[in-house]
Amino acid sequence: MESQRKDSPFIGEAVCAACHSEAAKVWKQSRHAHAFATLKKEGKHFDPECLECHVVGLKPWQPPEDTDPQFKKWEGLVGFLSPELTPHMMNVQCENCHGPARAHLLDPNQKLPVSNPGETCVSCHHGSHSPLFDFEKYWPKIQHK
Repeated sequence: MESQRKDSPFIGEAVCAACHSEAAKVWKQSRHAHAFATLKKEGKHFDPECLECHVVGLKPWQPPEDTDPQFKKWEGLVGFLSPELTPHMMNVQCENCHGPARAHLLDPNQKLPVSNPGETCVSCHHGSHSPLFDFEKYWPKIQHK
């Protein structure tokens, strides 16, 4: 993708969809695909606390300790900068749950860590942010292979 910064560990949904089209179809039908519009409607699209979950890579990325060294070169880098500069990083996308995919893009044999869906979901869906969230109810709506 021409507009993607090469110094970011994040690549965005459109790049992922080129190889993972079935997962992309599930995503496009989900609320995650429209998460930024939800913020805008509520007038919270500049609130860092809200953006953290509604865009890709707002905070500097911290790799897990057991991360492949290939990933560590992007430590501290971000994805989303603003709607104007990085529109392809808006919404909840693949990398919000699966982590940065740049190393996987460069070498498809480099697998992304498989996240624990229950733990991953509650990193955003908790407390007043999502008081009615029920993993067992919502997981089937976004589950993909």
